[in-house]
Amino acid sequence: MNIEQAILEKIRQLPPAQQQEVLDFSTFLQQKNSLPTPDEALQRDTISVEASTKRKPLFGSDRDIISISDDFDEPLEDFEEYM
Repeated sequence: MNIEQAILEKIRQLPPAQQQEVLDFSTFLQQKNSLPTPDEALQRDTISVEASTKRKPLFGSDRDIISISDDFDEPLEDFEEYM
């Protein structure tokens, strides 16, 4: 018995829902291993170039957005019994 026949025999023994999962997985494997079309490769390259040309945030640029309360270093009431 060759590999194809063994696979088909195992699939036939599965319930329909699991057969659908096998089909979905085989489709996933085909897509994963297929080479991208030139359009897909160009789009992927464009996205990576756009991501690499974004300006990095400057130190202190979130100064007015983020704040730390004055009692930040004080012990939390929830942990009093452990201290």
